[in-house]
Amino acid sequence: MFGQTKIQRNFSPRKRLGNVHGLSSDQGRDREGVDAVGDGRGTLLQWMRFQLVGAANAGVDWGVFGLLTLLAPPRTVLTLVVYNSVAVAASLVMSYFG
Repeated sequence: MFGQTKIQRNFSPRKRLGNVHGLSSDQGRDREGVDAVGDGRGTLLQWMRFQLVGAANAGVDWGVFGLLTLLAPPRTVLTLVVYNSVAVAASLVMSYFG
């Protein structure tokens, strides 16, 4: 085992890794043995909410950038970089708190 790191020794191709998520076969299931995820309606709603938040963040990003360029038209590339940074920061704050 000389010359091998600890990671290389732990991930031997001969070892079977088992479940990808590292869960036992009982985890992620309720008492009746049904998947905790359900029939997929929750997954669809979660996906739709993810899309809505992404669209709102894009709108905030574009809106803040557009407002800054209208209020004070940029004359240098550095000004555009600052405006874009402020717009991205605003969308990140909205994503985190919204």
